[in-house]
Amino acid sequence: MSSIKIAYRFLAENRYTSLKALSKPTVWEAFKEYLTNNEYAKETLMHCFVAINKVIEYATWHKIPLGFTRKIRITKTSTQS
Repeated sequence: MSSIKIAYRFLAENRYTSLKALSKPTVWEAFKEYLTNNEYAKETLMHCFVAINKVIEYATWHKIPLGFTRKIRITKTSTQS
């Protein structure tokens, strides 16, 4: 659970109020830059992306529209698709 705090910290620092903001390409690119600049360990990033994917997975069950069309693909470059 603490790994998702990385995403929420980024969102708070940039005055976003929901993970929905990460579904926007410009915000996603800024998030990736934030992760790179903070030099998080690969394992930490994996945990963060897995946590975000779980939120995406359960969004429909919770009836929370997040704007993602699919889960985040976890690769070496951390691209969204």
